[in-house]
Amino acid sequence: MPATPGRRNTTQTKGLTKLVRRAASVTLVATLGVAGVVAFAGASSPQILKGNVNAFKGVLENSKHRAYYLLTTERNGTLHCATACESAWFPFLIGSKMKSVSLGSGVEGKIGFVKRTASLKQVTYNGYPIYLFSGDRANQSKGEGINAFGGTWFLVSAAARSSATTEVTKPLSGTPTTTKPVTTTTKPETTTTKPVTTTTKPEPTTTAPAGGGTGF
Repeated sequence: MPATPGRRNTTQTKGLTKLVRRAASVTLVATLGVAGVVAFAGASSPQILKGNVNAFKGVLENSKHRAYYLLTTERNGTLHCATACESAWFPFLIGSKMKSVSLGSGVEGKIGFVKRTASLKQVTYNGYPIYLFSGDRANQSKGEGINAFGGTWFLVSAAARSSATTEVTKPLSGTPTTTKPVTTTTKPETTTTKPVTTTTKPEPTTTAPAGGGTGF
């Protein structure tokens, strides 16, 4: 049955809608990076967990054990990481209409949000926007201490309740410490005793011959 003039065929409309959505998705991936899109597109509330990453104990991570980081110059939620920075550091993005994220046991800090685009906002922790590092895999902390994009990147303390204690600049307490045993070598004392040699000279004895005089 031919389509009614002035009205689009239903099948054609659905096909066009899919193409538009697919194109928008590709553009979003190219612009924001896969990590950001995953957080935004998830149907359930994204998670922030407390975990142990490499030598660091009690830091923020996601459900795949990827560590979150902060940039020191973004302390009050002022964004400095943009464009080229976002290709190395993936912002934790959610839809602008989402109101909360899921927090695991031991995550004590304050959650907030800062606007990224008209439809996306970034999650903040004690005022710091948080990111994943592109160079990390699960249980890695390769981004720790990197100086780039106007500041220094640090892991995030899950137990911190203020911005002053949020940066993890060194391994937290509870990190195993390897102590090398101290080896002490004691050399035995060597005592040399020289024998004392005593020489006794015999006393000279003179015997005069009988009869007196000197014997020849």
